[in-house]
Amino acid sequence: MTALSLLSLLGGFALLALGAELLVRGAVSLAALARVPPALVGLTLVAFGTSVPELAVCLDAAARGEPGIALGNVVGSNICNVLLILGASALSAPLWVPEALIRFDLPLLCGVSVATLFCAIDGSVSRIQGACLLLGLIGWCAFELVGAQSGRVIARRTEQIRRKPAPSAAPRAILLALGAAAIGLLGVLGGASLSVSGATSVARAFGLSDTVIGLTILSIGTALPELATSIAAALRGQGELAVGNVIGSNLFNLLGVLGAAAVGSRAGIPVPHGALIFDIPVMLVSTLFCIPILRSERTVSRAEGAALLVSYAAYLALRFQSAT
Repeated sequence: MTALSLLSLLGGFALLALGAELLVRGAVSLAALARVPPALVGLTLVAFGTSVPELAVCLDAAARGEPGIALGNVVGSNICNVLLILGASALSAPLWVPEALIRFDLPLLCGVSVATLFCAIDGSVSRIQGACLLLGLIGWCAFELVGAQSGRVIARRTEQIRRKPAPSAAPRAILLALGAAAIGLLGVLGGASLSVSGATSVARAFGLSDTVIGLTILSIGTALPELATSIAAALRGQGELAVGNVIGSNLFNLLGVLGAAAVGSRAGIPVPHGALIFDIPVMLVSTLFCIPILRSERTVSRAEGAALLVSYAAYLALRFQSAT
């Protein structure tokens, strides 16, 4: 059993790496063909795709009458995205941050994080609050679509001024880019599932408690697609895609995943006292901490990435200590 679990773990990691490479290549190609910035693709298409595990876990928990798992998974994944994924990506290669992310999407994420705290402060996230979060997701997507259209108009004007031919948007090129992105996404999701399954079996074989498994493997496991995709993007020199993936995934988790789970639960989502006084504030502080990091020379340096990773290790240590 342990040998099979190790094979599952290693096979999952290999599938993650291959899938992430294909997903990034397809996403970058789509951005070039659509003449939109790679950061916008990371903020929407890649972020939504890599957030599928969180959505699946939360909807399944709500359907089984365990909506509390949804809150823990969303909050834990958002903390993991900022501290672990952004930190690991910056440690792999310094990340360039587009101005648009700093001016709009990052403040929006901070505002939604504050709103989540206020929604949870009475001990639950109601169905009405969940519906409001879903409406916020629709509004954000509409705004990003308008921004994408504006980006294409600017790109066309730039091409006319420079008399530079636009990238080929032949149906074959679009299909190849979509195919690479789709296969890459399937590989990332499949690799994440194998990795989580193998790691859980190995952890239980070594006698680790379900609490430790939940605090580490579940939150990190559902964030593995974002981790693999962001690191692959950073190594390929597409740091803006990596940053957009983190911010977009966190927005989708709060607006889409938490909103859908709250709407799908009859009594809303209960908020444990420990999450209210510790985990949600940590999520909020780590999100607010991104403002000075991303604004400093519009680059996330390796030193800042290391600081984020140390912060995540400290969070896990404190969370484990409070749970024992």
